[in-house]
Amino acid sequence: MQNTGYYFYSGQDIYGCTFYSDTTYFEVYPEIIDSIKLGNLPPYCDVQSVDLQLYHPQYFDSITWNTGDTTNIVSVTSSGNYFAQMTDTNGCTAYSDTVNIQFLQSIQPMLSYNPVKDTLCKDEKLFVTLDNDSDYNTWLWNNGDTTANTVYNATVLGMLIVEINATDSNGCSVQYADTFVVTICDGIEELSHLGVEMYPNPAKDNITVKANSLITYLAIYNMEGKLVKGYSNEMFLNKTIDISFLPKGMYFVVMQINKELYSVKLIKE
Repeated sequence: MQNTGYYFYSGQDIYGCTFYSDTTYFEVYPEIIDSIKLGNLPPYCDVQSVDLQLYHPQYFDSITWNTGDTTNIVSVTSSGNYFAQMTDTNGCTAYSDTVNIQFLQSIQPMLSYNPVKDTLCKDEKLFVTLDNDSDYNTWLWNNGDTTANTVYNATVLGMLIVEINATDSNGCSVQYADTFVVTICDGIEELSHLGVEMYPNPAKDNITVKANSLITYLAIYNMEGKLVKGYSNEMFLNKTIDISFLPKGMYFVVMQINKELYSVKLIKE
């Protein structure tokens, strides 16, 4: 029966007499189906869970997911197919559509450098190679290049940031960056030979800088190459510097001595 109404049947017995059954009323309810709404759209790269829910839960008395959950919203943490069984107020059962969830792990870029060092001389070239380029469909360096091999020119004193944004075949995007110090290398000497000391390192609240020659400029840069504190109008042989305001992490202290720039890594605890 496809329609609501009264139903009976009739027939004839062996004597040719017609008979009728009793009449029964049947009500046919339309099937109510629903679809699943995703809490966030794929691809699911480096995420711990995805929320699933029905668009119209108010139409149903009960909902049971194939995970065993009976709430409208369910949080799934593993790859697989997911659907819900719903029962409406008339006792009719229906099933939602099925969604396939795949949790993916993004691939980290593997970079190699030539020369291999974290301090570059001003105007020096840094050759960079994306070694695992076969893992990606597209990539973009922060110097604008889209090839697997690129060159950075250390033309500005302070920090040089090498950054790549890459997208793999699953649609997962990843960003990776390295930071290099750019300094003047003409006639450069080790800071210890200049009588320069910076302590403690690592440090929490204060650092002390000492030198045999006047320090005519001192600045602190973060790993992104941004100036966080500068002392450009002072000259000193000995100075205690407050770093308590700095977040924990790695910094570079750049100082000028005898008209030449030098840099020292600082770890803030």
